[in-house]
Amino acid sequence: MLEKIMPYIRKYWLHMAVLFILVVAVVITAAVFNSEGGPPEESSSTTASSKATEPPGTGTDTEPSSSGPDTTQPTTSSETESTTSGEEVTVTLPVSAAFPITGITGETKRASHRQEGVSLVIATVETAVTPNPCNLPELGKISIALNDLTDAYIKKADETLLTDAKDSFAKGNIRLPYTMTVEYSIPFNSRHYISFVFKDSTYSGGQIDFPDIKTKNFSASGDILTLSSLFSASTDVYRQRIINDIIEQIGTDTADYYNDYKNLLNTFDFEKRWYFSEQGFVFYFIPYEISVFSAGIVEFTVPYASLSDILKQNPAY
Repeated sequence: MLEKIMPYIRKYWLHMAVLFILVVAVVITAAVFNSEGGPPEESSSTTASSKATEPPGTGTDTEPSSSGPDTTQPTTSSETESTTSGEEVTVTLPVSAAFPITGITGETKRASHRQEGVSLVIATVETAVTPNPCNLPELGKISIALNDLTDAYIKKADETLLTDAKDSFAKGNIRLPYTMTVEYSIPFNSRHYISFVFKDSTYSGGQIDFPDIKTKNFSASGDILTLSSLFSASTDVYRQRIINDIIEQIGTDTADYYNDYKNLLNTFDFEKRWYFSEQGFVFYFIPYEISVFSAGIVEFTVPYASLSDILKQNPAY
């Protein structure tokens, strides 16, 4: 009998061994399952909570799909920082699946006016277009704010510049057309913040163009940031730190600055003139604010590190 089945054993021994291992595994699994009383019952509320609090990059529920950012991403994240006393505090920052924003493109809008064959106004305004295929509300708010700024430039060309140009034309002034050129840049684009800088040059008579800057700084929630919201210290404290840093950067090279530039700094509204860079906050002044026209737009970068003890969180992280 054994001699008859030995050829089959030799031929199929590997299959028999695998089958034996599978049977043992099933028996062990069943024993463990019964000893634990079965799997815990999962409620819908637990699932929803885990999706709402799971940080980006963990689990499959919050992984972005190939069609764009997943709208189930959390809206805030917690990061830990140390105060000057060594005590750790938790800072809650906005988070978006769309940040840092990619695929930003430029769009140009124009305005032009003529009268009696004479060109009165020519305006070229370049602005940023943020793609939003998933209709994320934070990107929607950013898009609206950028469009509003673009519309304000065009309105200036259609109203203020045009009115002045018509007056100039009526007086026989040949220094036409009046022009405005606006270009944008993105000096900072991180997972928490983004800055848009719009530099414009306007000619409205005279010998030279006048430069200006406007900025829009957004959090990942799509809200426009205030400078004060980034500091744990009072306005007086962080203002003085910024002023001290600027004065130190100017040093003895004061040829382009007014004699009372320090007093002018003390009355300056920093809230309206700043943006993020990789190295620190950039504060800027247009001609005639603290310096002569020939100095152009003057910018000072105050490093994040020098303000780390009064910042809620380092924007570069």
